[in-house]
Amino acid sequence: MNVFNLLSILIVTLFACAKEITTELSVENSAVCADECDQSSCPVPNNECLAGLVKDHCDCCFGCAQREGERCYEVQFKDQLPDDYPRYPKCGDDLECRIRTDLEPADKPEAICYCTKNEPICGSDGVTYENQCQFTEARYKNRNKLFEVDNQPCKQRPKIISPPEDTTNNTGSSVSFSCEATGWPLPTIEWRVERDGAEIPILSMKEHQHYEILTNQSTDYANISWLQIMDTQRDDSGNYICVAINEEGEDKAVAYLTIGNFQKRFDIIEE
Repeated sequence: MNVFNLLSILIVTLFACAKEITTELSVENSAVCADECDQSSCPVPNNECLAGLVKDHCDCCFGCAQREGERCYEVQFKDQLPDDYPRYPKCGDDLECRIRTDLEPADKPEAICYCTKNEPICGSDGVTYENQCQFTEARYKNRNKLFEVDNQPCKQRPKIISPPEDTTNNTGSSVSFSCEATGWPLPTIEWRVERDGAEIPILSMKEHQHYEILTNQSTDYANISWLQIMDTQRDDSGNYICVAINEEGEDKAVAYLTIGNFQKRFDIIEE
């Protein structure tokens, strides 16, 4: 490595360290307020204030607000926070500064910004945002070209994210398949079995007591369903189909079940 490269690395490292120190000092120094507000000396906020602008704790200069999950400071928390806790900027739009309650006993107390509007939002970009604060950040990134389409998740056709898997077992056993699907409106999950080339809904079959189906909501936007086949026989072998359905469409996944007397064959070989 030549001298020029060494000098370049040294300059970059020193610049990064200086930037970090400057940031820390700016937070610490901001704790001291001048007797009078001189807005002409206020720094110009950058263009990436994704949670909006707020005045500092001296109620003088505007700067970038803290975003969701970032540390914050409020005077009412003074006795609950360490004496050396920095005077972070205020929280931004639709955010509230709160003391964290999920820390370990040995951790130092801290406060972070929590979103106060946690309903999902469908944006004009077709993306579902978990809350108003995430939508606001995206809107600022897009220079206000993004707008709200609906105050619920964006409509989405079902998609199976965890399909059933091919299974092999012995006669007389119980076999389970599982299937998980996302979508909005939340998809329903139907199980079918293939007989003579046709897909037959299991719940419509005369022998549907031979099966057990359980479906639960796994997340805000997903359902998961289990199909259990009890006391399996050879004629239970075949394709089992998971079908996720909502008003936007459907998605399918197929798993093959093989049932036989495999344990008896194994015992004969052992003898």
